[in-house]
Amino acid sequence: IGHVGKGSGILAGTFSVAMESAGASSGCEDRLLERGRVCLVRGAWEEASDTLGKALAEAVQKHGEMHPQTASYYVAYADALFALAKQEADVFQGSSKGKEKEGMDGQEDAPNDDDQEEEEEEEEEGDNDEGEQEEEETDLDLAWKMLEVAKLIHEREGKKDVSELVDVHLKLAEVSLEREDYDACMVDLDRAGELLESDENKDERMLASVFFRKATALQLQGELPDALENCLTAIRIFENRCSALGHVLESPSETDGAIIRQTEQELEEMSDIIHELKEKANELREALKIEEKAKVALKQAFGLPMETKEPVTKESAPVESTGFDAPMLNANTAPAQVKNLGVVGRGKSRVTPVPVTPTERTVEEPSIRSMEGKDPPGGPPTEEDVEQALKKRRLTPSKEKDPA
Repeated sequence: IGHVGKGSGILAGTFSVAMESAGASSGCEDRLLERGRVCLVRGAWEEASDTLGKALAEAVQKHGEMHPQTASYYVAYADALFALAKQEADVFQGSSKGKEKEGMDGQEDAPNDDDQEEEEEEEEEGDNDEGEQEEEETDLDLAWKMLEVAKLIHEREGKKDVSELVDVHLKLAEVSLEREDYDACMVDLDRAGELLESDENKDERMLASVFFRKATALQLQGELPDALENCLTAIRIFENRCSALGHVLESPSETDGAIIRQTEQELEEMSDIIHELKEKANELREALKIEEKAKVALKQAFGLPMETKEPVTKESAPVESTGFDAPMLNANTAPAQVKNLGVVGRGKSRVTPVPVTPTERTVEEPSIRSMEGKDPPGGPPTEEDVEQALKKRRLTPSKEKDPA
């Protein structure tokens, strides 16, 4: 309904058949509305949907799509569509469970090739039908649209009595919860609570209903602590309401007999509601305990540290090291002494190298002529000296004549 603000085309294609039938019997929208509400009470969802659809079509034709008098028709038709959608969902869930049970009870014979071909053709036809159905609007989607239009009408009207607008927000939250759109559900519930809190003549029962619906939505999301808190808030509101009604019964002389009977009936209803809410709160407490036990079991299974309430001091903190980082020591820890492990490598002692200074001469220079042409001490070597040197090295002198 992106073009709702323009006030045209909201119901295009939705009530075409109903508009045709409404043209012949214009002016009976009120009777159709009452008849449709009776069908809702009896549980005849199909008949209620058809009747209320015709009533809305006549109201729109008479007053216009966004007229304030059509808001109640939108809401009533949305109620019928929502009830019909829930019925279809329940039937679908029941049929799926029945098929699963049949599959577990016994196994069918293996189909032959002809049967498989027929099944494949049927599946293809079914896929095409499903694609067409996905394009069509579901009853749940249409109910949401009708409520959105009613909400826009009430917001434009700006009545001081916000009960009708709050009721629309509560119905929108219920539709969103059925669609598992929890964020949208919480937005509508928060808005309903804000409207009730700002109203001077706020309905306490409706306000408690808002908190209870919040508890239900939060429980479905797994937010058990918040769900329990909202449930306890609803209980407190109902208990305060019962206390106020008790004060009315304490002075019967000042009140009318009809008011007393009405007050006693409301007290009885409130007592039953409080009892159910307390059972709901106990259920949430048990769920919290089970969740806590599951967390403890998982930590024990994976060896994770358990949470303790004792404060961790600097002295009692364990030494932690990550990778190759040096471990952190406490202030009371004494430094470790270095232990001598002796000489490494088969017990042999190692020679400590001593650096040689330029003035020291460790290697004896050969007794030969220097590069400068100067003779060594003792004069040049003789031929006898050379022959003796060769004998020492066990070498035979060459008999060839030196070419020089």
